Amino acid sequence: MWSRRQWFKLMAALGGQLSLASYGCSDSANFPTAAALFEVDEESLLVSVFSPSCLNILVRVTELRTAAITFQEALPIDPATGVASIVVTGLTRQSKFSLKLLPAGGMPSPGYRFATAPLPSADAGAHFIYSADIDVSPDWVSPIFSHMALSGSEFFLCLGDWPYADNFPAAFSLDEFRDKHIEVRIDSRVQELLQAMPCYAIYDDHEFRNKWDGRFRVEEKERGDAALQAWDEWFPMRGPERYRSIRRGKHLEIFILDTRLYRSANLDVDDENKTMLGAAQLLWLTTALRESDATFKLVATSVPLDFGMTEDSWAAFTTERDALLALITSENIATVIFLCADQHFFCPQHFQNGIKEFQVGPLARGLFETLEPQQPEELMRANQLNYGEVIIEGGGAPSLTLVGRGQDGEELYRETVGAGVGSLRIESESPRPFVTSG
Repeated sequence: MWSRRQWFKLMAALGGQLSLASYGCSDSANFPTAAALFEVDEESLLVSVFSPSCLNILVRVTELRTAAITFQEALPIDPATGVASIVVTGLTRQSKFSLKLLPAGGMPSPGYRFATAPLPSADAGAHFIYSADIDVSPDWVSPIFSHMALSGSEFFLCLGDWPYADNFPAAFSLDEFRDKHIEVRIDSRVQELLQAMPCYAIYDDHEFRNKWDGRFRVEEKERGDAALQAWDEWFPMRGPERYRSIRRGKHLEIFILDTRLYRSANLDVDDENKTMLGAAQLLWLTTALRESDATFKLVATSVPLDFGMTEDSWAAFTTERDALLALITSENIATVIFLCADQHFFCPQHFQNGIKEFQVGPLARGLFETLEPQQPEELMRANQLNYGEVIIEGGGAPSLTLVGRGQDGEELYRETVGAGVGSLRIESESPRPFVTSG
């Protein structure tokens, strides 16, 4: 059996001379065609396709209500990587679709289902799931991906560590990082989820190396550049920055932060010169929060605001964090809720200034044997595989419900938040809205 690199070398060498029909262009069980749908909006989405044994894939989109083919275009596969992306356009708003891949001479792929978004002015609800930490090692097998796929959600938001590129043997070169992405993308459990809904994603640290910060971006620059190039190949974006916002109707806007690329060294002195987001991203976020008219403004940060197990969270960046949170509370920016991951246990957190944070993960990775003492702001903990489900209801009294779910889809926690600034009193012998950990 040829290796992936041997296939790619032959494809690159023969290039345009290669006949798809004579070559067969049929994917074996060892080299399956796999896709993922990203960044869906009101009329378009991005599609990433991996196919190591076919140089050309037909991408076909069918509207489910009418059975009409609304998009069909050939996608050339990069012979050097086996992956390529395409923008699907001209879709009907708030409609449901199925996307299929048709390799020349091969079997069509299963359908990849998605729905386009409502306009920002639409009084529409929303339903999505979110989590992090996807390692396809057999050590972490569970039914969690199946339950997520059956949740009826409109999309999946991943907050990082997909893939674990620093698993042994750790990736250092561009080809090695690409191999890590392939391993996860073609996994049958992951594909079950990806066929059920589109994704939005941001990296955390393990796509490069553990506790990636400003120091490692300098000390391991070549490795870091390779990690980011591979991530961009597998997670196509619409704009030049990986931080961005998602708008879904009148009631939901999600601000996805990049907490890695611009951060200072974790162990730098925590003063006004230390940053998690960098000046440009921080200005973007504060401006966007002020200007957003969405009922619910969700800030997706791959690391938690506080109580992190290491110096890798916002608890080591308190000057910038506290200034951001002071702006939200002092300017009465309504219904800002933080979604986070990284810590490998489920935990809803209510801080005394009214800020709420809901921590999730892992989906498929190990758990801590022991945790730091639980803090008063932490309402509960579930030290198990988990994900979050967010359900927004529109109408005259909009609401957001956050549900924590375990690996069997069981409910761990449920909370409903109404529209408005809101506040929550936390009873504690030692009140502390925010503290550094350790």
